[in-house]
Amino acid sequence: MAKNIENVRIYGDDACGVWVAPKGTTGPTDLTEPGVGFEELGWMSEDGVDEAVNQDATVYRGWQGARIVREKITTSDTTYRFQCLETNAVTMGLRYRGQVITTTTGVSKIEVKNQTTQDDRAWVFDFVDGDVTERHVLPSGSYKMTGTIPRRNGGIAILEFTVTPQGEDAVVYSNAPSLIVV
Repeated sequence: MAKNIENVRIYGDDACGVWVAPKGTTGPTDLTEPGVGFEELGWMSEDGVDEAVNQDATVYRGWQGARIVREKITTSDTTYRFQCLETNAVTMGLRYRGQVITTTTGVSKIEVKNQTTQDDRAWVFDFVDGDVTERHVLPSGSYKMTGTIPRRNGGIAILEFTVTPQGEDAVVYSNAPSLIVV
């Protein structure tokens, strides 16, 4: 295969985004705007979204020379890590999942209790580079807060989350010319 500079991607266009919806919400099946029920998280940090694939394998060796004759992937998981720059209703709902929020005369009160509440959601991750889009749709993904929340003069408060697909695998949609089968 020849080298093709058109296949080199730098994701980060304005159309990039992360959307979340209640688990069971029907996700998009193409590259059109995520549908009813999906809410965008807003601005992300300049680090974007990190997709990590972790796999463990068992190695089988032959008697002769103790050479590896087979390797079997025994576990595999993918995570998506991102940092939200906005503290909006959506990101704060993720931050304080399962908590009761009451508002009286313009002041909200959150009694932070059991932070172990499971709250799987549907997720959409859009990675855009010019006219090329790669979309990952997760019908169900558990999420957790990771990292610290910096609150200081001279820095932006960041909410960092890690999402792990649960049950159903992610579906990837792309209009990248290198992936189009003719």
